[in-house]
Amino acid sequence: MNHRRGQKGFTLIEIMIVLLLTGIILFMVSRLTSETFKSLRFLQEKSQTLQSATLGLERLTSELREAVRVNGVSPLNFDKINPAAPVCLGNDPNAPNPVGTWVRDYSNDANGDNQIGVVEYRRDVAQQILTRTATLNGRTMTTEVAVNVNDFVVQRGPTLGGNTTGRNVFQVTLTLQEQRRAVTFVSLLTVPGEQI
Repeated sequence: MNHRRGQKGFTLIEIMIVLLLTGIILFMVSRLTSETFKSLRFLQEKSQTLQSATLGLERLTSELREAVRVNGVSPLNFDKINPAAPVCLGNDPNAPNPVGTWVRDYSNDANGDNQIGVVEYRRDVAQQILTRTATLNGRTMTTEVAVNVNDFVVQRGPTLGGNTTGRNVFQVTLTLQEQRRAVTFVSLLTVPGEQI
């Protein structure tokens, strides 16, 4: 065998060491990328859960504040005035109404139409969703309010700090499933239209 002096090149051991180090670096980069995507997916799901609960509770509480009568809390069922109802309701808009004679009957407006609708919030256990069903003038519409719903409880007149609240105070608890843990949101509100 002819051996030349001063020949430049890499030995097989040097090439193997470089390949091993390159493999280790690529493995570490892939693990880092994988963990980053896993964290991103977790944060995205957490954000969706928070947004779903926030929007669901905001809608429910704002609508419940407009209730004229709460019929039941399991499922939550209440009467609400049609937001598009005429201002005059049971009063003749062209006739003068002396003070104290203004009719506040929402069941019949000036045209004889019932302006009270029924709204119901119900948890579908099988599909884990919270739905809202509104019925007004014979038309019914159902919408999805929140997803991944683990529990939905409405309590009338809760006890707070040892003191009993009035019948027009409601505590709404919404629990959502988020991967392996449950997240609970609680809202306390007063329904002005409900008698104390």
